[in-house]
Amino acid sequence: MKKLIFLIMTIFAAGALYADEIILKDGSVLKGTVIQVTDAAVEYDPEGASAFDSVSKDRISKIIYAGGREQHFQLDTII
Repeated sequence: MKKLIFLIMTIFAAGALYADEIILKDGSVLKGTVIQVTDAAVEYDPEGASAFDSVSKDRISKIIYAGGREQHFQLDTII
């Protein structure tokens, strides 16, 4: 029984370790699963009780996906 409980806890902990991370320009980190990236926002399923949320792309510095890939966001500049 203890082994079963340990196995279940390990599976849930592993899922939390492999969440996508949305790094905001103010330094805060949002963890969850990115659902889609639109022209204006990133929609994601946050960890915890919330079912769905979005954040404006102009607030985002980068996204680190669970697999290790990074997507950087920069302001468009006209020179």
